[in-house]
Amino acid sequence: MLQPALDLWAAHFDGPPTVVSKAPGRVNLIGEHTDYNEGFVLPMAIDLAVHVVARVADVDNLLSVQVPDAVDHRGPGWRRYVSACRLALETQGFEAPPLEAVVNSSLPGGSGLSSSAALELAFLSAWNEAAGLGLTNAQLAHLAWIAENQFVGVKVGKMDQMASALGVDGHALFMDMRSLEVEAIEIPRGIEVAILDTRPSGRQVQRARSGVWPRDSCDRGIQARYCSARCNTQ
Repeated sequence: MLQPALDLWAAHFDGPPTVVSKAPGRVNLIGEHTDYNEGFVLPMAIDLAVHVVARVADVDNLLSVQVPDAVDHRGPGWRRYVSACRLALETQGFEAPPLEAVVNSSLPGGSGLSSSAALELAFLSAWNEAAGLGLTNAQLAHLAWIAENQFVGVKVGKMDQMASALGVDGHALFMDMRSLEVEAIEIPRGIEVAILDTRPSGRQVQRARSGVWPRDSCDRGIQARYCSARCNTQ
């Protein structure tokens, strides 16, 4: 999936990109909705990914193979995730210079494969290399989480970003979301993981993207249990 990005780059920019980055999507094998409740999860990175080719420039010029500007009627669209990553870097004291960049993704949006986390990690990795920031993959995952929570406004846990940044080929990642400890668990030979796109409804996708479902349900449930426990001890 890198070549389409290079082709679009050649059509719009003179000279080659100086940075090539890639961030995979993920599936979760065990532990739905437990990452933001400080539980255990077992995700694994997959071979579908986001590629970014880029170089430092005087002003931003961000292009997408999937979403040409002529048909992007959704306002900032995918670029708001890039802007959020810049804000996350700058608020943490890191430089995020303007970029000329082309992004290409084999991840279908809204299909539960963490395309937004992969987009964030791909651009953060590009900035990390282009600006010589020297950040680790774990630090990049934390910055991507800050970007999505504080600046995109979607209240996610850290599993998606960590799975994309820390994935190990042929392994799932056992994560303790309270301590943020990660252990790579080898997938036994002969076992293949199949990904089925069950096409969620537009309403479900919109709820997930807005961050109000199912996170708000979990928060209300925890609050109700906490209030009940306090009442029973008084």
